Amino acid sequence: MNKYTQEKSTLILKKRLKKRLRHEKIFKYFGILSILLACFILGFLLTDIIGKSLPAFNQTYIKLEIDGKLLNENNDPDTSTLFYTKIIRQSFLDIFPDVQYKQDQRILLKILSNNAGYDLQKTISNSKNSLSDKI
Repeated sequence: MNKYTQEKSTLILKKRLKKRLRHEKIFKYFGILSILLACFILGFLLTDIIGKSLPAFNQTYIKLEIDGKLLNENNDPDTSTLFYTKIIRQSFLDIFPDVQYKQDQRILLKILSNNAGYDLQKTISNSKNSLSDKI
């Protein structure tokens, strides 16, 4: 190999090396950029999920006025025979007299908790009012 071809091949190798190093640097930057983008998207998704799930931890209370006549229809002083859930539902539907259809009433009653009857029973047992008063 003569000196001229050796210098030429060295120049070609240096150009290739420079080009390869430049491509490696670009590849490295794209890798870092893709990781940062993935972290940003993950953070956005987690924030969105948490933001949408927070209202599930809130609890809303509806204050109903229960007429004592509903509680004591049979003039029975024994409160253990009462159908508390039925009383709650009737009092709740009395607030919305425009709702006449059964399907609409069912949808409306889904707002109430399944434990609403037990809560009323506990309130009545702790109450010092007679069953003829409003609770």
